[in-house]
Amino acid sequence: MICSPLLYHSTPRPINASINLPNGTTVPATHIGTVCLSNSLFLHNFLCVPHFSFNLLSVSKLTKQSNLSLTFTASHCLLQDQSMEKMIGIALEKDGLYHLILASSQAKTCNSFQFNYAPLALSSIHKHLDIWHCRLGHVSSSRFHSLKQIDSAITLDHTNVCDICPSAKQRRLPLSVSQSNSNKSFDLIHCDILGPFGTTSYFGFRYFLTIVDDFTRCTWVYMIKAKSEVPSLIKTFYKMVANQFSSFFKAIRSDNGLEFLLTKFYHKYGILHQRSCVETPQQNGVVERKYQHLLSTARALMFQANLPLIFWSDCVFTAAHIINRIPTPLLQNKTPFEMLFNKTPNLSHLRVFGCLCFASTLTSHRQKFDSRATKCIFLGYPSDIKGYKLMDLNTNKILVSRNVIFHETIFHFQVLPQHPETHSFMFPLS
Repeated sequence: MICSPLLYHSTPRPINASINLPNGTTVPATHIGTVCLSNSLFLHNFLCVPHFSFNLLSVSKLTKQSNLSLTFTASHCLLQDQSMEKMIGIALEKDGLYHLILASSQAKTCNSFQFNYAPLALSSIHKHLDIWHCRLGHVSSSRFHSLKQIDSAITLDHTNVCDICPSAKQRRLPLSVSQSNSNKSFDLIHCDILGPFGTTSYFGFRYFLTIVDDFTRCTWVYMIKAKSEVPSLIKTFYKMVANQFSSFFKAIRSDNGLEFLLTKFYHKYGILHQRSCVETPQQNGVVERKYQHLLSTARALMFQANLPLIFWSDCVFTAAHIINRIPTPLLQNKTPFEMLFNKTPNLSHLRVFGCLCFASTLTSHRQKFDSRATKCIFLGYPSDIKGYKLMDLNTNKILVSRNVIFHETIFHFQVLPQHPETHSFMFPLS
């Protein structure tokens, strides 16, 4: 028996049945269907009893419907798939019941777009989140005072507690803060590479290069498939700075990676190459802290929308876009964008990352009775087009459009409730 229809793997069948409880009361069962305990374990004839605050799984039903063996001890129970000789979960004894913890039971493969998803209203995990808090990548409440000076329309409900922030951002000890000694933009830039990631993004990226200007703290992110792409990107960045900002960087600081040893290039343009000591990342602390900020924000965006891991590159891109527009105490509560362009950023275009949206279809590609919009997921802000980056849920193709209607409190990928006290499976002792 389960307590929520959200736990069903497929659409359940409505029923009208009653369950007699040991205390003499009767509660209704509303649905019957199939529940997925792992990628290979599907159990049938689960009743949904909304009055329950927990889920119950019978040992006899489990063994009859599956090829599992169960080993009980006084403190726990091990579940093993006999055909695959693989442990799929462990149940810990508490108050006379065994509470089941599944081993990656809901993990999805990341090499295709064939995920189980369905449009849902805002889940219980997200229903207390503030819209602007989500739009700004779960920015800390201490930054909101400065953001109000940029746009008075920004509001925050300080009574809400966001459970995504600690999951995405909490860490042990921060690196010591180094004081910038640059006098103007691009006097010193900091570079580093993060990767390889265990999961390749859907465009094949495995790393990303981060460049941080020491004076403005403005951040540029470049997705790459191999470290061999770094030398050409640094040269391209040098030309972009010269053309767009009429400036040239005087020094570049990095670790000892071979991809940063561009001796001829540095000598040609009189650039100093400052390298950190071996196993001393603190000497490149500006970009190391920027990585922490980028990844914590990117994780918050991914957890917020429950996106598959293949979208990590879009999360990082969007995190950089947001961070460049958030005030920081290092810049006397100015934004990196303001320091670089001498104007405050416009935040009116920001939307909640990963939310459900509808993009207008092209008039040249439709007939009179064709659909006027297509269902999409919002994936960020392109740097070279005035529009929003989207993924068409019908074709799984990436598109850019400015004619978009957003539903910022709805996330298309299905999220199962995460409260263990409400949605853990339990084994009766008998």
